[in-house]
Amino acid sequence: MSIELQETFDKAVKFASSPECGKLGLSTNQKGHLYAYFKQANLGDCNGSRPGMFNLVAREKYDAWKTCEGMEKEEAMKKYIAIIEGVAPEFK
Repeated sequence: MSIELQETFDKAVKFASSPECGKLGLSTNQKGHLYAYFKQANLGDCNGSRPGMFNLVAREKYDAWKTCEGMEKEEAMKKYIAIIEGVAPEFK
């Protein structure tokens, strides 16, 4: 993995948690993908049991992350960056 990719990913993560990003109105779908790519890039494949049907938020997060199963860390980072660039190309 390149240092440049890691630095850009770190900047994208920092931007995504900033108030400025909160004003961009990311869709629920985009937020779910950001969560999944972040988890995949940092922790790898999703493990553990799927949350119950009454815990909708946790279940949606689990399902989103599970779709990334087998994805390489670098690919997850690139996809995370692409979402942020798509809504705020100036984040860099």
